Amino acid sequence: MRRWIPHIISVVLLAVAGIYFWGTAVSTAWARLAALQTIEPYAFAVHEQLLFNFSSENGFFQTIHKGYDDAWTWSGHRALSLPVTGLLYGLAPQPLWLAQIMLTGVLLGAIPAALLGMRSTDSGLGLAWGGLLYLGAPVTMVMATQDYQDLVYALPFLVFAIWAISSGKWWLTIMGALVAIMPREECVPMAIAIAALCPPWDEAVRRPRWKLWGFNIAVTLLVAAAFTGWVEHAYPLAESGHDMPLASAVKGVTGETGSGAIFLEGWLYLERFYALMLVPLGVLILAAPNTALPGVGLILLHMTIPEGHGVDRSWSGHCHHMAPAAAFLIAAMIQGGGRLLRLIAGQTRPRQVAAVLVALGLLGAGGKTWQGWSATYNLVTGFSAKPPVWEHPVWSLVRQLPDDAVPIGSKDTSIAISNRARSYTYDESLAQKASRYGLAAGTHLIADSRKSDLIAWGMAMEGAEVIAESAPFVLISWTPGARDVYAGQRIRIPRGQPWTGGYRKAHDIPGVAPHEQRIPVQQGGFPVIRLR
Repeated sequence: MRRWIPHIISVVLLAVAGIYFWGTAVSTAWARLAALQTIEPYAFAVHEQLLFNFSSENGFFQTIHKGYDDAWTWSGHRALSLPVTGLLYGLAPQPLWLAQIMLTGVLLGAIPAALLGMRSTDSGLGLAWGGLLYLGAPVTMVMATQDYQDLVYALPFLVFAIWAISSGKWWLTIMGALVAIMPREECVPMAIAIAALCPPWDEAVRRPRWKLWGFNIAVTLLVAAAFTGWVEHAYPLAESGHDMPLASAVKGVTGETGSGAIFLEGWLYLERFYALMLVPLGVLILAAPNTALPGVGLILLHMTIPEGHGVDRSWSGHCHHMAPAAAFLIAAMIQGGGRLLRLIAGQTRPRQVAAVLVALGLLGAGGKTWQGWSATYNLVTGFSAKPPVWEHPVWSLVRQLPDDAVPIGSKDTSIAISNRARSYTYDESLAQKASRYGLAAGTHLIADSRKSDLIAWGMAMEGAEVIAESAPFVLISWTPGARDVYAGQRIRIPRGQPWTGGYRKAHDIPGVAPHEQRIPVQQGGFPVIRLR
């Protein structure tokens, strides 16, 4: 029984940390959804409508965004995780449930992280080391609450793959390779990197297990080739019509763009953005350079992407592209710290006690850093899910819609109407998805009463009437089958600022992430690597 005490202590600590993580993540996500203040609400809305139609209509399609390639996932991406998420989403098709699915997936990454910690420390207490370091990394919470994209699953899935592929068990290698490629096609090279750089290790002779290492690489290459061949045949990436940031970055680094140089524009954000990837104990990656190398490489690759090409260098913006890098760096922290603790522990009891104290000190320092960051990042912390302090008035209007309604709203309020087979945005998708019909493509309009042109457009429909109000928004309905006399015409509606009620700024709302201004990019203000 005594030999299981370290394991029991670790499991208890992880359970407490996991409950706290879940309560904080759900409360924060709930607050942001209620305020309609996620990253570009239409991005969440598109994701949700694709999943809604997959779970209810057996197909991926959406009408709420003008979109790119709806045959598989939006933006031309190919994600094996999406059908799984769609089946889970169909159990309770609501925005908060979708957020809970994603944050729970990120949370479960603590399990392979804990197992990686136990292997690295060769101790049951290593479960706590790996799991707490994973949950205590700020980037883990960011991924769980902020950017609702399939690539976010790269964080837990790649951590699992690092543990599984380096385990020395053939069946775990196969499982790890399959799981590694599931988040998105961008993870295929990541799976190969894991097989090549994270070999199963023979502790007796302190060297890789060469045959298993070769097996890992061969199996992962086969899995990657099979997936790439299938997806290119069934859903050719060249037909997606969308410029993918990673592909553009690779072309830039390899010189295919003809520039002959690598421009590291992202270097300007080194301290404000990229440094968070190494919090809380980034120095430990120096003791696990093989695992850290792909993460560092991905950061440098991300730095080469010019402004406005589908990425943000802000943790309150589109940061899901950093999920694969985060997986490698967090795993490297766990492994590097585990090697350090094993070196301290040695074979004697006093040294083992010293190793435990060092681990507690490191985790304590990391926890203190996390607490300070969580306040800055405006998290709603706690052990249970807390209802939001403020709710956008559009939600009360949406609750009055009949089940078969086809609502039309703005991009800013699209989250509230995306859990339906069809819904439109008058300031974007309506002009492309239903230009012949105009407002006649829907049954209701959710409008800001301060926008007179929008109200006039809605009230011009036959039988139009305001059936509900929630200041300053109104819900307008019209006679079924009514024709839009303005259909096909370009009606420009001033966008204005998203409604924040009595709050002066959006990030004054509890739970809403702070807004960060872009750093002006000036030629000569960042490093340039000349290739020729």
